[in-house]
Amino acid sequence: MEFQKDLYKSSQFNEYLGKGKEGGLIYNNYTGAMIEVSKNIYEAILNNRINNLSHSNIITALKHGKFILQKDENESIF
Repeated sequence: MEFQKDLYKSSQFNEYLGKGKEGGLIYNNYTGAMIEVSKNIYEAILNNRINNLSHSNIITALKHGKFILQKDENESIF
């Protein structure tokens, strides 16, 4: 199955812990997951530009930690 990146949005539970020269940390308050990502990925998630992401491995990790979710998914019922 091919990844359809335009179907995703950033989680409302993401907390952006800052970025450095190489990347940044994102914490998800709902799942307790934390991830360190490159500067470009950090900016894409922060600005809800998931469609700018291209690597399926990072997409899988972001979905697993609930840093991103399907656009039609309602987080208020979690």
